[in-house]
Amino acid sequence: SGFTFSGQGTVAQPSIRGVSTLLSISGAENPNALYIDGIYQATQAALGNELPDVERIEVLKGPQGTLFGRNATGGAIQIFTRSPEFTPTASFKLDQGFYTGDGGSRSAPRTSLSAFVAGPIAGDAVAASLAAGYLYTPGYLNNDQTGERDGKTRKVNLRGKILFRPSEDLDITLSGYYVDNQELIAQTTYDGLSAAA
Repeated sequence: SGFTFSGQGTVAQPSIRGVSTLLSISGAENPNALYIDGIYQATQAALGNELPDVERIEVLKGPQGTLFGRNATGGAIQIFTRSPEFTPTASFKLDQGFYTGDGGSRSAPRTSLSAFVAGPIAGDAVAASLAAGYLYTPGYLNNDQTGERDGKTRKVNLRGKILFRPSEDLDITLSGYYVDNQELIAQTTYDGLSAAA
């Protein structure tokens, strides 16, 4: 094995052969490079998104700087997502949870939704797929200064792909990925002044 996947707050922190980081502030990068369909994901926040279209995950142990750059001192995590299919397919998942709250925390619902749809657009020549993920909680923390709820988390991501197959020997895939993460920043600054905010 040698691979563990844990987190601090809302930030995922994978560890490969014991190499990880405890930094979870904005701009911090993990020493284990994360790639989704070959594109480097610089922020650790991307690791906590709902990914409904995962086809396979490859974990490369040990330093991978030769092929994956300076941020792969512990290893590399490659996530490959599903390609568009000419056979219509769909999958949906809904998770509903509830934080019970105690002490300085509040009770709060947690909702997670993911979906994947794919199918042909033009016969056997063009197919498309759309994957979406959504996670929301209004916050389960209590702001002791104001008495109001704190810690709201809202994560939205969309991935669209179009597959062109002009011949049996050639596939061309165009893809786009959108992420909007709004989550708790663990640090509190004087009067809210910080580059992270």
